[in-house]
Amino acid sequence: MSERSSRETLNAFCDGVIKLYRHEYLRRPTRTDTQRILDHHASYHGFPSMLGSLDCTHWAWDNCPVAWRGLYTRGDHHGTTISLEAVASQDYGTTPLVPFTVNGTEYQYPYFLVDGIYPRYAMFVKTISHPTGEKRIRYAKAQEAARKDVERAFGIIKKKWKILREPARQMEETPIRKIMYACCILHNMILKDKEHAISPDYIPYPPVAPQPSDERLFEIQNPNVRDDLKMDLIDHIHRTFISGIDR
Repeated sequence: MSERSSRETLNAFCDGVIKLYRHEYLRRPTRTDTQRILDHHASYHGFPSMLGSLDCTHWAWDNCPVAWRGLYTRGDHHGTTISLEAVASQDYGTTPLVPFTVNGTEYQYPYFLVDGIYPRYAMFVKTISHPTGEKRIRYAKAQEAARKDVERAFGIIKKKWKILREPARQMEETPIRKIMYACCILHNMILKDKEHAISPDYIPYPPVAPQPSDERLFEIQNPNVRDDLKMDLIDHIHRTFISGIDR
């Protein structure tokens, strides 16, 4: 097959995978899915009502148009790359209302574990760069250990699908996005087949995606809530720590 025919065949395959399976394997979480995710992270990592971790990886783009190269070039990467995020940055405005209590204080929205590049919002819980004292050191270790999940996820999906390890040869963003979606769908199908999925049952309930509001955004971006939640999590992790268990 010629290079052009190979690209067109790949695009057609990705279109078919997305059309047939995206509703189940690339869905927004329903309330049942969300609760299972929260329960899993609470039992496995010790963080109550934690939705997961956020991070990104980069995919080299060989055939990026010359006019766009300035938009896809970073100083810490050689050549043009496309950033692949675990969760899109705009999703925080539709965070579901899931009240929970930690260290005796009630909060309204679940949160993500992130690194230092993310905004200082209440739903983004960061580590402590230079922790001092037993409580803060223990919290920093637990937070950084939990965040390895998303880093391993990127590593596994790149190791599983060679096309993601090689520079992208497409000349537009859309087919590159379709390739990534198709790989994620196939990856989730394998997890379900091996019974490793957190929420394997597909129940076509309406997804948890409430409309954002000014009040919701204010609460999410409130620095006081962010600081209080972090301090309560530090106390919670210290109080529930079990010696000999590596989170």
